[in-house]
Amino acid sequence: MKNAQENRMRLNRIRERRRTATGAHGLAEGNAVFAAFGAAAVVALACASAWAANPAEPVEPIDPDSLLNDKLRAEIEDGEVVLVQREYERGKDATKGEWIALAIIDAAPKAVWQHIVNVEEHPEYMPRLDRVEIYLDEENRRGVKEILTVLWKEYVYHVLQVRDEENLRLTWTLDKSKENDIRDTRGGWTLRPYGEGKTLAAYQLSVDTGRMVPGPLERWLTKKDLPNVVEAVRKRSESGGKYKK
Repeated sequence: MKNAQENRMRLNRIRERRRTATGAHGLAEGNAVFAAFGAAAVVALACASAWAANPAEPVEPIDPDSLLNDKLRAEIEDGEVVLVQREYERGKDATKGEWIALAIIDAAPKAVWQHIVNVEEHPEYMPRLDRVEIYLDEENRRGVKEILTVLWKEYVYHVLQVRDEENLRLTWTLDKSKENDIRDTRGGWTLRPYGEGKTLAAYQLSVDTGRMVPGPLERWLTKKDLPNVVEAVRKRSESGGKYKK
């Protein structure tokens, strides 16, 4: 009897360890996916139907300079990448807010712009991004398939980009006419002149991975990952396109 009880207790402990390990792995995978799609997150029937089938609202424009108070301005002028959170409501199941990363880049706005819109080169220097494929290209609009690997597993999603070269603004929304490994993403880049030969760059992003990531951890990952994307663009721009990860 005693041996049987000990065996049952031992079996229960093994089962509990397995449940704990499985739960921890699932949460870790969700956390890593969120962080990765944050980086990433700067890319013929489809020509007509992809845009019609993607009813996402336009990404709200921002004025980067208006987001800076004296403290934040001093920080970016000291070379830091700063983060600002903006809240909004887009529906019951949508992300209720976005993060905006701002930095000064020591290169002219049009030079920075060329690196941002040249998505084919993004895997060379953007963190976590493995490959991109352009599946739609018409005037100022593009469909971009982005592929990255997280915890030895490949994830794919598709974004529809809109380029506004006159105002140096690039935005994207998730192409929901295609299969994606995340539930939603939207964001954009806005560039403004800042002094002589410099750029004030703003990178805005909201992501819903469809995975359970606790709010405090999501905010920590955002604060960690978004500046890395902006820093990559800064290094690429300031090196004249030579920097690679």
